[in-house]
Amino acid sequence: MASKATWGIEEMKTAVDRVKKNEITLREAGKLYGIPKSTLSDHVTGKSSKAYAGAPRGLSDKDEVEISVKVYLNTSVFTVWWSRFLSRHSSLAQRRPQHLSKKRAQANDPIVLDEWFERVRKLFASSKLDKFESEAIVERLWNCDETGFCTAVASKQVLAKKGSKAVYEVGGSGREYITVLGCGSASGRRLPPFTVYKAKHMYDTWKQGGPPGAAYSVSSSGWMEGANFLCWLTKIFLKEVELLLQNGPVILFVDGHHSHINLELINVARHISCVFHQT
Repeated sequence: MASKATWGIEEMKTAVDRVKKNEITLREAGKLYGIPKSTLSDHVTGKSSKAYAGAPRGLSDKDEVEISVKVYLNTSVFTVWWSRFLSRHSSLAQRRPQHLSKKRAQANDPIVLDEWFERVRKLFASSKLDKFESEAIVERLWNCDETGFCTAVASKQVLAKKGSKAVYEVGGSGREYITVLGCGSASGRRLPPFTVYKAKHMYDTWKQGGPPGAAYSVSSSGWMEGANFLCWLTKIFLKEVELLLQNGPVILFVDGHHSHINLELINVARHISCVFHQT
């Protein structure tokens, strides 16, 4: 007979099950499994769902299993097994995963990719771009994207001479964040970068030392805003593809950033046969 101090979840489940099936009485089950009759009665009648003795546990069954696994993974036995496992499977290697946002991860789904290429195929057909030779098509396909840079990143630690009273890090100039837009065609043509500073006014000194043909703008946040993107589109991109637009459409692929989606941009594109396609 089990003692009253040793009954647990399995004993309780078995006892309740046997009583409900009329295999044994409450009294007989209590004695056989070491469970107080009143406690067993509460479980049989559904008054209680507590399936263990004593005070409430700090960890759930799931937590206890996870802890047991973590303890095992830290043992030398697992370390040896893991080493041998990798040696047996030479095609596998431990790699540090690259961070990928949920939205980008979903975009890598084969079904999503297939749907995107189908949309592009229909776009080519509707704009009659598929009538051109392949050599002529690639120069009409353009893609642009922005990336951000923080210009005031502080170093965690630097080496300095002992006794130095002040250790400075030069840079930043108060411009905490800038955005740079790059654009290129499928044929390999690249436009000079377009830089957006975080400021209210543009200073000539900020334009010095950049690549030939580079353009600059400002926004309150340092992010690309609709006005900045419209300025780049009309004054830089459209001038670059002006000759192409005279005898056919041009497609510019953009992402879903809010600066790329507004009525003014769409109207400009309609009048010049420049098609925006969101990736």
